Order: sequence, then C-alpha cells, then structure tokens
Amino acid sequence: MHIIFGCVAYWHIPILRILKYLKFKVFYISIDSKINKTKYKIAEKLKKNNIYPLPLESEKKIPSHLDYSLLDHECTYRKSVKIVPDKIIEKFCELFSIEKEKKNKFRLLIQDFLGSKLDFEGRSLANWAVLHETKKILYVSFKFTCYYMPDTRKNISKIIIPLDLLNHLIKRIFLRFEKINQKNKFSNEQNFEKFEKKTVALITHKGLIYGTKDHIIYEKSLYYSHEKKSI
Repeated sequence: MHIIFGCVAYWHIPILRILKYLKFKVFYISIDSKINKTKYKIAEKLKKNNIYPLPLESEKKIPSHLDYSLLDHECTYRKSVKIVPDKIIEKFCELFSIEKEKKNKFRLLIQDFLGSKLDFEGRSLANWAVLHETKKILYVSFKFTCYYMPDTRKNISKIIIPLDLLNHLIKRIFLRFEKINQKNKFSNEQNFEKFEKKTVALITHKGLIYGTKDHIIYEKSLYYSHEKKSI
C-alpha cells in the first residue's frame, strides 16, 4: 500500500515516521507553509527518514493513456453543481438583491476554486494511481477543502479529517468567550451610580476624537436632537 499525504506540516512528521517504521511506502505532495525556510526544515526532517515528495518525475515508463478525463472543466462543473446547486445560488442572489442573471458568475467562482484543488494535488494523485494500478493507494488529508477533490481512480481510498475547520471553529468560540469576558469585566469595573441622575447620553462612533492621540483633527463634542425642547 502507498500512503500519500496531501499537505504536511510540522506536527505530521511523527505520524509519517511511524508509518514509515511500519514498512509502508509513504509520500507527500506538498508542505503546508508559506515560509521557504520552514518548508526546507520540514523537508530535511522527512528526508532523514527516507520520506520524499511524490516522485512522479522519477517514473521511467509513463504510459500514453494517462486519464485526465476526471480533471477537465466538465468534471469540475458537475462537482460544483453537486456541492452548490443552482437553487442555493438563486437564494443567495435573492438574499443580497443580486440579479439572478449573474448567478453564472458565482458558478464560475466555485469552479475556479475546485479547479485549483484539482490542478496540483488532484492531478498528481490521479497520475500516480494510473502509474500504479495494481497498488492500493491511501490519500490522507487534514484540510476541509480536500472533500471537494473528485474520486479519480478505483484504487484510491481517502481519509480526510478537517482539522483546519475544527481549529477555525475553536478559535471563533474562544474569541467569542473572550469578548464576553471583556464586556463583563468592563461592566463590573464601572460605577454607574454617578450616571443615574443624568438625562442625556452621548454615544460616539469609535471614540471621542477623530484622528490619533498625537494628531487630533477634532473632538466629537457636538450633538443634536430633532426635538426643539431637548436639552
């Protein structure tokens, strides 16, 4: 069996090492980092354990009948319609008062996103599956977007655990609780007794000044009311 990781990060290294120790053939397609120095470090650590990127270029006999049929525009269109049907796009247009005639633009945006997934990881995986038709191939990914990759060959099985989505949700929940705690802390620290006898509240947008502390353009000290008797 060949085990292929879509995009590896630092914390994936122990997993790949264990699989390599268990005598599996382990490869990866790309490294999950925008910093070249970090990519180099991860690649070097994996190299020490004889774990390399998917070596398509080292294949000596590349057949002339490589199957690209599942990676064309028609396949991407069918996949996009399955994930986001036209009815959903139409409801989206109604919600934001967008002309329904423009729904094709949204369809193209979805196809562009799916096409980017197919272009590199999907194409590499499909080619490897064709070159090793007799081998079982297990594709492993921890990214939610890899759900959108099509089933390219029968000898490919996929394990996709969307940890990036889970991590995003946890961060959102943490930030939500942090805002609530800050709000409660602010409320507890204020002495509202001095405000009880006030009759007017001045509510400003983003502070009492316009500009910066070092360069104040003007103070927001003026307010008005449509009621002539208002103080």
